[in-house]
Amino acid sequence: KKFDLEEEFILSKLNSSIQKATEVYDKYLLNETPLVAEDLFLSLSRTYVTLVRDKLSVGDKKQKQMVLHTIYEVLMGALKIFAPVAPYITDAIYMNLRDEFKLERKSIHLCDWPKANKKLINTKLEEQFEITDIVIQKTLYAREKLNLGRRWPLSEAIIVTEKKEVTKAVKELEDIIKLQTNVKKLTLKKEFETKLKVKTDYNKLRKDYGGMAAKIIAHISLTSPQTVLAHIQKEGEYKFNIDGADLSIKKDHLIIEKEAPDGYVCTQTNFGDIFVNSEMNNELLAEGYAREVVRRVQMLRKKAGLNQSDKIELYVQVDKELKQTLDKYKTDIKERVGASEQQISELDPSKQFEHSADHKIRGKQVKVFLTKI
Repeated sequence: KKFDLEEEFILSKLNSSIQKATEVYDKYLLNETPLVAEDLFLSLSRTYVTLVRDKLSVGDKKQKQMVLHTIYEVLMGALKIFAPVAPYITDAIYMNLRDEFKLERKSIHLCDWPKANKKLINTKLEEQFEITDIVIQKTLYAREKLNLGRRWPLSEAIIVTEKKEVTKAVKELEDIIKLQTNVKKLTLKKEFETKLKVKTDYNKLRKDYGGMAAKIIAHISLTSPQTVLAHIQKEGEYKFNIDGADLSIKKDHLIIEKEAPDGYVCTQTNFGDIFVNSEMNNELLAEGYAREVVRRVQMLRKKAGLNQSDKIELYVQVDKELKQTLDKYKTDIKERVGASEQQISELDPSKQFEHSADHKIRGKQVKVFLTKI
């Protein structure tokens, strides 16, 4: 009866998609219907499922039921609105679900056409999630630039924008952004000090100025980027003289890049810039190691063929320094991997375990041992 914010979003998306699909079908705009179904399915698979991973892994029974109910409703809705234009693949998917879950209807084409529940549609929330999704994806892209996986926490991301709707979305969905990007702090600013790097677009200059392109590039490289951009912003062009010839370039002749301050990585969006603080301290490193250990244990559980509900005895062997680092996260590791008994030590285990694996995490040797209880 009471949904969390992520369920409210995807159920709103479902019902607004049903409403839109019904409208385009009624107008025989069949070329538009696949886009509606695709957009809904991507919101389910790329956004919603990512947001509820923790609910499915460590949530209580009620949370898991809520997630499964939501996924079922949205997936079936997506299949139904896609069925008239892709009858075979949608029915094949439905048949797999019908066989697995003993569904009543024999075919997707025997199901009623879905009706939109307008009470569940919240367009403002959908827009906010779209903005949030961009912030998350661009922050993750910054991580790629740093070669830093999502499990390693970062201290801060700064979102620079003048758009009120972006500011509001980030404030209201801050917890979701921080969780999905593993960033401890989000800061909103209207401006952030950066250096501009201006390069000329050779192909465009060659097209407009022919043989003069090389001389123009040489001239621009010796001129302050701020001077060039100030003239373009004020006058629409930057005028200069080469060998007695009066020339000018415009913004489309340039490639403008922002150079982030030391310790930051910058990514750009259509509503502003995102700066991610790349500096790691001991506390952030400790949390990162703990998350990586959890991942290695889960990999070994999977390799051992264990179910999620199976309890284990866990032994993690690391060096003395890493043991001290991981000690404060012992309880968190234990809960996340489903361990009834757990020990983290620099010594070899004193007993035999059913399964084991060796790993290197940031140059440190980590050995994982487990036995099903």
